[in-house]
Amino acid sequence: MKFLVDRMLGNLVTWLRMLDYDTAYARDLDDKDIIKLAEAEQRIILTRDEGLAMDAKKRRINYYLLRSLRTREQIIELHSALNINLEPKMQRCSLCNASIRHVVPEDLETIKSKEYVPKNIDYKELWLCTVCGQVYWEGGHWKKIRETLKIK
Repeated sequence: MKFLVDRMLGNLVTWLRMLDYDTAYARDLDDKDIIKLAEAEQRIILTRDEGLAMDAKKRRINYYLLRSLRTREQIIELHSALNINLEPKMQRCSLCNASIRHVVPEDLETIKSKEYVPKNIDYKELWLCTVCGQVYWEGGHWKKIRETLKIK
């Protein structure tokens, strides 16, 4: 599944990318352009905008109209409605949607020179975005991510 998320659901974009879903963010697009992009790229529109959902329905574009206001509830709603996977993966950049790769030892010094990367992280725990250069690691925040995604 590939998604196109409208500007009302910006927080959801990051979470879907962490779950390895190809997720485009229509932050600056109007409804007509969202419809065109979803059609061209075969994406499911995710929105809380009933007008956009009706336009998508008329054009026979796949969409899902979310009811929840909170991001965690939206994730659970998508899990229930579309059976999205709730296991986070280190595969997609949460910032730009590109692929990320496991860092090889040759890249270690370059990566650790970035000021926001802790110096004591083992290279086996680092990933790098192939497009924007964002560095990822499974730090303490991953426990919180997994807790957020746990369905009770």
